[in-house]
Amino acid sequence: MDNEYGFVLGISGLIIGMVLGGIIQRSRFCMTAVISNYVILRDMRQLQTYFIVIVFSIGGVFILEQTEIVSIGNSIYRSPDIHWVSSMLGGLIFGIGAVMAGGCIGRILTLTGEGNLSGLLALFAICLGATVVYTGILEPVRIWIYQLGVIKTNETSLLSLAKIPAWLFIIFLLLMIFSVFWRNIKNHLDSGFVITGLGIGLLVVAGWWVTGFLATDEFSVQRPNSLTFSGPIMSASLYLTVANQPQNLFGFMLVLGVLSGSFLSALSARRFHITPLNPTSVSRIFNGGLLMGVGATLAGGCNIGQGITGLSTLSVESILAVIFIFLGMYVGVKGLQYLEEHPSPRAHLWNHFSTRRRESDPVS
Repeated sequence: MDNEYGFVLGISGLIIGMVLGGIIQRSRFCMTAVISNYVILRDMRQLQTYFIVIVFSIGGVFILEQTEIVSIGNSIYRSPDIHWVSSMLGGLIFGIGAVMAGGCIGRILTLTGEGNLSGLLALFAICLGATVVYTGILEPVRIWIYQLGVIKTNETSLLSLAKIPAWLFIIFLLLMIFSVFWRNIKNHLDSGFVITGLGIGLLVVAGWWVTGFLATDEFSVQRPNSLTFSGPIMSASLYLTVANQPQNLFGFMLVLGVLSGSFLSALSARRFHITPLNPTSVSRIFNGGLLMGVGATLAGGCNIGQGITGLSTLSVESILAVIFIFLGMYVGVKGLQYLEEHPSPRAHLWNHFSTRRRESDPVS
């Protein structure tokens, strides 16, 4: 890669990542919270924020593609063939793991930037799970699953497959945008949720513009991309352990940007402090992180990579992955609710002795 374009990619990724880290840190936006808040509290504010992100990122990417500013069709999300088994299974595993780990990858990165050691543990587990499946002992299993269910086609966009004309989709987008603002005005939604959705949506479009236009020339073989975390996080772990140079420089710097942006945001808001691990949660968080790394690698991306960036291209694989990520999160939330309502006999015994011990302690 030309040094000039590599520099543009790196700086752009760092800046976009810092802005994104600051937005997530201040807003507490998390796709796991989209499901958990609705299931437990019937709170739809995070869901509406996600809807705003999707509507505006799809609209922006549609404009970039129709005006031929960015060749969206050359992105990994529009690669030939639909690997439906891998997308669905990976999404399900990732969703369950995200609930166990306590948040989506974006939220885990910002928690780490805030000094939360639980976030750091989950981040380490994500790196481990992704690396083991991508280049480690489970690589043959990943390849087998990837080839297990495949629909052979060169048309992997929902618009192309459904043969929806551009003018009709433009009308649909305008109606969705009107619906977003009408619902928010009608329901008196806090403007902070709207600003968060618009901000993240614009960053997705900016990422596509940088990697598909600003940092390319006529001889460039680089595929356009935007916000994604699971692949760059795995690349970072390989770079730190075996000195493999990251292939996606924009994504690599994006991760560093989110960490530094969330750190600076937490520092300025006086929210940065070292939060120690809760010993009772270590196993759940670590296992959840492992599942997130495995699931994201199988699905071809995480809740950001597939759930926002991939979905902005209307890729059929991304749509399948997103549906099953949310399904996995729903299963995870319901599973945790069940365990809280039906604790194991060992937990009953521990609570019994803990209560007896507190009752026998002398009152000071």
